[in-house]
Amino acid sequence: MPNEIPIVSVILPNYNHALFLSKRIDSILAQTYQNFELIILDDCSTDNSVEIIETYQAKFPEKITFIQNDTNSGSPFVQWNKGVAIAKGKYIWIAESDDFCTPDLLEKSLEILQNNPTVGLVYCNSARIDENEQIFGYTADWTKNDKQLDWENGFVAEGKMFVQTYLARACIISNASAVVFRKDFFVQIGKADTTFKMSADWLTWIKMLAISEVAYIAQALNYHRKHQNTVRASFQQSITDVKEFFTIYEITQEKFTLTEVQKGKIRKTIVKRWLKSVPFLSSYNKQLLALSWKIDKKIPVLYAKKLLTAKKLKND
Repeated sequence: MPNEIPIVSVILPNYNHALFLSKRIDSILAQTYQNFELIILDDCSTDNSVEIIETYQAKFPEKITFIQNDTNSGSPFVQWNKGVAIAKGKYIWIAESDDFCTPDLLEKSLEILQNNPTVGLVYCNSARIDENEQIFGYTADWTKNDKQLDWENGFVAEGKMFVQTYLARACIISNASAVVFRKDFFVQIGKADTTFKMSADWLTWIKMLAISEVAYIAQALNYHRKHQNTVRASFQQSITDVKEFFTIYEITQEKFTLTEVQKGKIRKTIVKRWLKSVPFLSSYNKQLLALSWKIDKKIPVLYAKKLLTAKKLKND
């Protein structure tokens, strides 16, 4: 209905994903749940994204709002906040421009949110695909051996427990396209922290689940594309990724009661990522050692032990 207030605001941030845009937009417009607005934000693309978006807007003027940036924002999370600020809907779905989904993603997500007012966000299992759309795994693979929650059938869980047990250690809600969340909760936590370049999504989920419950849909309703142009690529970005992990660990310690066992698991994950991302002789290690010492002195100690073990194995 043209004058109907949308229940859901779908925010589609785009930068140079013309190759995938049509499939992304088509999968949104094909949703079985139709009471939504689609807000497309283009961040100064240099390909033919704008031409594609304008074609869709001309066909669906009452459904699609198109906003072009005058200058590149440098961050998808700036675009998140910009989209939410103009969103009319009660619920937000950030549909990343290189992903796509099944027609029932919104319907199944909304059914849970509307029946569970304390759930701040719901997310679904995602198929991980390459540039040729070949499936090479599922996000559910990461928790397939966990028995604490019903990963096979889906669940609603207490948010703080979910962070303490899972999300503090790794961003298992790894793709925003799989998430539908309540706008008021997002605003309540202060929106996305744009000082984070790589992990603002992770921090957003943690903050939201400090004040709400989480729901999980076991069906793979989302297709998450991994390709050479994804953000997490360069060495400098790897450094940023590790530093932001340190900060997220610091924040989770402040907001949640973590057991020593949980902290130990987080430390191991941090060190594993650190060793994988940053060569030992890198000048950045001095900075990372100082930062980790400030946050948790056991992290640099563990790092040194792992490094010595790796060197010994290499020499043997």
